[in-house]
Amino acid sequence: LIGRGDWQGKAGGYAIQGAAEAYVRSLSGSFSCVVGLPLNETRLLLTAAGWRA
Repeated sequence: LIGRGDWQGKAGGYAIQGAAEAYVRSLSGSFSCVVGLPLNETRLLLTAAGWRA
């Protein structure tokens, strides 16, 4: 994985999607929060604040 450059551009130098996914045993919480913007959680917060989603 190091030779492929999968670590580049990642916070902390790792990712759980792509080839590294084979090494992830479990995930607790939102997958989208781990890999990027948590869309569902963001929508809920915006709706609670009065924004129309």
